[in-house]
Amino acid sequence: MDSAANCRDTRLGAPPLRAGAPVVGNQDKNDQEADIMKRILSSILLLLLLTTTSAIAQTTYDLGTGSELSVEGTSNVRDWDGVANELSGTLLLSEPVSSLEELQATDLQSLTLEIPVEGLENNNGKLTSNMHKYLKGNDHPVISFKLTGVDSLVVNGSTAELTSRGEVTVAGVTLPVMISNEMSLESEGTLLVNGVQDLKMTDFGIDPPTAMFGAIRAVDDVQIHYTLLFQL
Repeated sequence: MDSAANCRDTRLGAPPLRAGAPVVGNQDKNDQEADIMKRILSSILLLLLLTTTSAIAQTTYDLGTGSELSVEGTSNVRDWDGVANELSGTLLLSEPVSSLEELQATDLQSLTLEIPVEGLENNNGKLTSNMHKYLKGNDHPVISFKLTGVDSLVVNGSTAELTSRGEVTVAGVTLPVMISNEMSLESEGTLLVNGVQDLKMTDFGIDPPTAMFGAIRAVDDVQIHYTLLFQL
């Protein structure tokens, strides 16, 4: 009876089973699954290592006391300005700076700056109110800048001349800008960045203010003057 069953299995293409033969299918599957899990865990560990290394290789400088920023413009009658009495910002470098000669363009990894519209003031209360109104402070309470790239950094004596790219957001409109400024090492752990940036109000959807039924008209062009102290 058993011999006949084996013959039928052979004709159907299935090899006859031998008593005591090991079953290896499940073991191979388990080995494959274990190998896949090892690879996944290795990838996760590598990612964590790279993330940790990246975080360690960054130095944060915060905007410190003594930083200044003002918006300056003119009209057909007189000049005007708005001084920021509140600023916040962060400069991220690949490592602490002990000498400008060691600084490379790639070391500047990030720079952000925020100016609350309500913090812009003029000695003239009416002009201050108008600035907040035309900058749409109720809907867009913060003016901001974000560095997007550094094209060149040239050390010239005690200063480094930078040519950079960034994004400025005013009244809810974000535009790319090219920036030329200077950086100097004021003391151990303190970097000074200063410059002047030209902007146009109409580029950000702001109509130049008028007064006295149009008799006084602000000029479209404004300048941002800044002296920023970043400290460890």
